[in-house]
Amino acid sequence: MTRQLLLLLSVLALPWQAPAQDCKALVETVNGLFVADATGRILSTVASNVRGPFVAAFAPDGRLIAYSPAQPATEVVLADLKGRVVSETEIEQPAVTAVIRLGWAGPNRLWYEGHTGPHLGAFELWELPENFDLRSRKVALTAYGHACALSGDATAVACLGETSGSGKRFIVIKQGAGREDPNRGGEEVYPDPPRDADATSRFEGGLAWSQDGQHLAAVQVSDNARWLLILQREQGGWQTQRRPLADLSEPVERIGFAEDSVILEGPHGAHAVSLSRREAEVGTAIADRALPRRLTLVGAGKVPVLDWFCARASR
Repeated sequence: MTRQLLLLLSVLALPWQAPAQDCKALVETVNGLFVADATGRILSTVASNVRGPFVAAFAPDGRLIAYSPAQPATEVVLADLKGRVVSETEIEQPAVTAVIRLGWAGPNRLWYEGHTGPHLGAFELWELPENFDLRSRKVALTAYGHACALSGDATAVACLGETSGSGKRFIVIKQGAGREDPNRGGEEVYPDPPRDADATSRFEGGLAWSQDGQHLAAVQVSDNARWLLILQREQGGWQTQRRPLADLSEPVERIGFAEDSVILEGPHGAHAVSLSRREAEVGTAIADRALPRRLTLVGAGKVPVLDWFCARASR
């Protein structure tokens, strides 16, 4: 599967709020990777004459940018906002053919998810030294699967998995540090198929951790019917709860938590599902949740936004 298709699957068409004037966007054009302001004016060039599509993210303080180009697709680069390279490295996982997602989990913590095959991937969390030398990184957490989600305190990761024989889908939860055999060290949770669902039920929208790290949320789909799956951490394992989402007719593209609600984001809006209620009632669509995923550049038209950094506003 190409980088272009993998990135297309991860792009969200969500309702959005107008960004504040002190927000900066990482944008991609046919000419490279750029920093633009909220009005669409290009401020600086991060990478030119480098083949895209890119995956890229601002550091938490907005001073550095981590990105991976299309070729070589296993390269990770740290650069400042003017495009000056601070450090660069190649992914050491031999099965990884492309970096499809990356992000920051703190000032000196960088993670990536790499593509290894259909519905397969590898995830690593790196701890970086003070000088941000990528070659001196330490692997703090590693996992195998796809659509991986890192917990808020960066101590655990959950990924979606699929057995090679039966195609049965599961969630693997990994906690701890260091490189480990992918067949050990992770807890695999096999949720039963929803009642009245066929054998082709699947996950949709990835995974999300609650702020306290005690719950995981996922959405199961079968014949366009959807169920909210909640995994709750208990001593010795995870308890699963499932609630039908009868009022939700559109695909779920991303999942999140907000206090006691799960946020389900789709192509036409974001909906809140309260966990304190007995039934999974899909709440009124939440407007203006996300910053725009496309920006009109001066003289260049609409282009994809890969990330936002807002100095005094939530991203």
